[in-house]
Amino acid sequence: MIAETVNADKETARKILHDELNMKKVCAKLVPKNLTPNQKLVRQIYSDFLERLDEESELMINIITCDGTWIFQYDVETKRQSMYWKTPASPRMKKAKMSKSKFKAMLIVFFDINGIVMTE
Repeated sequence: MIAETVNADKETARKILHDELNMKKVCAKLVPKNLTPNQKLVRQIYSDFLERLDEESELMINIITCDGTWIFQYDVETKRQSMYWKTPASPRMKKAKMSKSKFKAMLIVFFDINGIVMTE
């Protein structure tokens, strides 16, 4: 604390800082993240690419991207999806717990500006 450093009480230190030096006590500005240099570089690369897309709209035709997801043998209904209305007198429905699927496969989809190009 400044007051302890200059051997004065807190109110005197506050008055000097505020009234004489025109200083204000403020909180640090909150920012979403402090980015690392690598994260800043990646953002700059993406920003440059987006600017290039704006300038050269035909460039979008050449972009192919992909996404993948696991496909299971069963379609599990969530607890919320299986909710229902019941009267106080009616019995509760029973639902069996689903065991892990014996079969799962990775579905990979490649697509461009016009839609799906290929699935694997």
